[in-house]
Amino acid sequence: RHTGSPNLGINTVRAGFAKFPIVLLIWSLMKISVLGGYVAFCCWASRRLESAPNSAFGRRIWDYAWLAGIVLYESLLFILPTRAVLDNDLPLASSMIILMEQVRLVMKTHAFVRSVAPRFFFYKPHSETPVPQPPGFSKYLYFLFAPTLIYQDRYPRAKKIRWNVVLNNFIE
Repeated sequence: RHTGSPNLGINTVRAGFAKFPIVLLIWSLMKISVLGGYVAFCCWASRRLESAPNSAFGRRIWDYAWLAGIVLYESLLFILPTRAVLDNDLPLASSMIILMEQVRLVMKTHAFVRSVAPRFFFYKPHSETPVPQPPGFSKYLYFLFAPTLIYQDRYPRAKKIRWNVVLNNFIE
């Protein structure tokens, strides 16, 4: 029915983003689990360095147990948010927020572990190389929000922050 007033589609947008508090809860739980993944990785890395060099079998068991743990974690990070979207019957836009963030977090977690774990695998205790340390939490947190899927300890940065570019990107 034509009423003579413009229809800006606000109701369509409102319907697409319905149940937004549930979206925020699911997103928060996913983010907390990814931060917990960092703690778990640091636990694996530090305990691996503490194990005696003559217990190669024990270290191998430790590594395979953590490998199974990371595979299980990434699988659950795919399954549980998807299940939450289906169980809560979230509309399209709300579902896309959760599912796209889910894929991003799984890729970020995998990239972090894949990039940092070799430092600990290839470390030789009686060599000249320094003992590897897990990256600081601030570096991990920066990586989670940086627009890249490759973890590095340092990223190229401009000498000066161009706030107009930051603002334009934020608005986009």
